[in-house]
Amino acid sequence: MNPGSRATSIRGTSGSRCALVTLSILMAFGSLVVRAATLPECSPQQLAGYSPGYQEVAAHRRFELPLLSYPFDSKPGPVWGMHVAVGVDASGRPVCESHRVDYRGRPQPMNPQRESIVRASGDWRYTPFVKDGRPVEAIVDETVYEQELPKRSMPLPVIASNDVEITLDRGECLGDCPVYTVNVRGDGSVIYDGDHYVAVPLHLAYRVPEAEVAKLFDDVRRADIWSLRPSYEYDITDMPMMKLTVRMGTQVHTIKDYVGWRVGMPTIVEDIMGETDEVARTGPWKAFSADTIARLQAIHFDFASPDGAKVLVGAVRDRRVPDWWVIQLLDLGASMHVDGAGKFPFMESDSALDSALRMRRDTLVDPLIERGALTTLGKPDQAKIDAAFRAAIYGGQLKQVQRIWDAGGPRWRPSLSFDDVSREDTPKHLHLPVTFVLRGTVNAGRPSDTFAIARWLVDKGCDPKAVGHWGTTLLHVAVRSGDLEFVRYLLQRGVDPSSVKPGGDLAIMDAEDEQIALLLLDAGTDFSRTPYGRRPMRELAAGNGWKHVLQWLDAHKR
Repeated sequence: MNPGSRATSIRGTSGSRCALVTLSILMAFGSLVVRAATLPECSPQQLAGYSPGYQEVAAHRRFELPLLSYPFDSKPGPVWGMHVAVGVDASGRPVCESHRVDYRGRPQPMNPQRESIVRASGDWRYTPFVKDGRPVEAIVDETVYEQELPKRSMPLPVIASNDVEITLDRGECLGDCPVYTVNVRGDGSVIYDGDHYVAVPLHLAYRVPEAEVAKLFDDVRRADIWSLRPSYEYDITDMPMMKLTVRMGTQVHTIKDYVGWRVGMPTIVEDIMGETDEVARTGPWKAFSADTIARLQAIHFDFASPDGAKVLVGAVRDRRVPDWWVIQLLDLGASMHVDGAGKFPFMESDSALDSALRMRRDTLVDPLIERGALTTLGKPDQAKIDAAFRAAIYGGQLKQVQRIWDAGGPRWRPSLSFDDVSREDTPKHLHLPVTFVLRGTVNAGRPSDTFAIARWLVDKGCDPKAVGHWGTTLLHVAVRSGDLEFVRYLLQRGVDPSSVKPGGDLAIMDAEDEQIALLLLDAGTDFSRTPYGRRPMRELAAGNGWKHVLQWLDAHKR
């Protein structure tokens, strides 16, 4: 469940603890005023029906999910947050429910509060769910938020507004979570520091209306923040850590939220975090929108500065940003190049053009070149041309590789080699042909002109037999690409089929196609080159059901 689905219920943004306590007591004694008839349990057939996603459910929900509260240091079960599956008919009315297991499929303990939710689920209503143009029955997964009440109320200190501040810190996750920190002070001053996965990865200082800040701190006071635990952390990995820090004079209280709603964190914490974002106007900084440029102009941002280049490059890297938005940044004078371009030929780039080539944003390539992306002071810049050439190879489109090759004319051809730095504690440098950039192309996992580019580069002079770090060759790239003709082409040009890559793996161990594996076996792959011998090959063949490879190994006593 997405935490954003949690209902505001009865508390509003102020989080009335009295109302929550009242709700808890009423639910505990089963004395809610309105009771619906208990729904029958959903059958396996109903549970296997159409299941809309979270956003669709939220859009169709015609009621507010209730909020359950529990006394301090008590818990409803191993995991907070009650899971309820409700089967609805084509009109959106519940016809069955299932509450026996939690979101992990484990038995879900019940208590009076949770039982009241089961009884009330019959009154829930949804706008009809539509599939293939007609209303359908559906199985709706809901999670009812549960929170722990404070042990006791600890009032906030009374401090002058100019000596208070609130800081929101959103951390990284295993994904593209926006990472930034924003600080709001009582006098209306705001400091934003964007890190990564944000539209504006910069340090910005600006002001917001003091009246809005005053309301934010009034809400903080009413939320009884000082009474809450300093940490709500769920035992899970790869999620973002959020921290809310409130300073009033010399007194500071920080609340850590790591999937806190799964351990009973009061909903008011997320409310305050969200309100802090709203007051600080972080939306346009976090994600590109029509307001981002307008907001930057409002704070007199220098688009021609190095910071302007960071914004431009970030916009190019984000496929969600339309091309016209990027062009508008260019028209405002945004620099196209950040110092240090070309240092990361496989993964990242500090140039808008390089990013466009890597991301295959073809419609941006010509406008960027026309605006001087390959020049410095009006003259061709060899370093920029070389970096763009490698970016085009990484992008995996032959037409763009050829476009950059011809961009500077005969006098300014891109280099066919580059300095490759190994990723280890003591980095090693090797001067390699640019064909090695194709390993990044294959790792990107998308259709590409890998073979065509490799053949074109070999025709231009790249050595197909070059050996990189750890014994890697272009053959490893070809095998991973799954292109039989690419593999055959390299073997015909004398590439060693037994060259060993990191971890002692031969190129054949990357094969996902039996014909490629047989071709490499016939070419003389020498298993003695690897400490693992031929056994992994048998395991690979058996696991993939490659009977012809197994027959070959038996026939050759391998």
